[in-house]
Amino acid sequence: MPRPVPRPIPQFDFLEGGWISLVDPLPGWEAFTVDLRADLVNDEPRLTGMRLEPRAGVPLADAVLTSNRLRAFPAGAFAAAVYHLTHLRPDRMPDAVDALRATAETLARHGRRIASTEQVARTYTLARRAGKAPRAAVCEELRISTRTADRYISEARRLGLLAPYNERKARTSDGEQQGS
Repeated sequence: MPRPVPRPIPQFDFLEGGWISLVDPLPGWEAFTVDLRADLVNDEPRLTGMRLEPRAGVPLADAVLTSNRLRAFPAGAFAAAVYHLTHLRPDRMPDAVDALRATAETLARHGRRIASTEQVARTYTLARRAGKAPRAAVCEELRISTRTADRYISEARRLGLLAPYNERKARTSDGEQQGS
């Protein structure tokens, strides 16, 4: 019978005021230090505080917070674990650690990587310059579906990060207009 592989316990620090600081980088959120606080709201554990700060040495371009990125934060998964760690009896600690571990494993298993419009535009542009299919490169590198990539690409065009759809074929790689 094979021996079970021990699962690492996520490292965390207790902070003042009921806050917990996640020491290990959270998959998909490696650019940030994450501090969380949870309380009971309507008899359910809910996150009532979240602090995200760029980690030392992380380029600011990799630590941009957008509404899409914040929406993808696994708040529900962490609420119960953080609440258990900060409010319940010490004999419940294994439950909380298991909940933290399961959340971190799920994120790692799914390879969750949060994309930003700027990342999509950069990946798209680099792929085009390299002669690769840009949408496929965006999907592969950022691990998102083609539909999601299309939404980000459209948003990047709207923001002026990428050339509008009807102009992109008329441009050469150096940016000059072809034709007349």
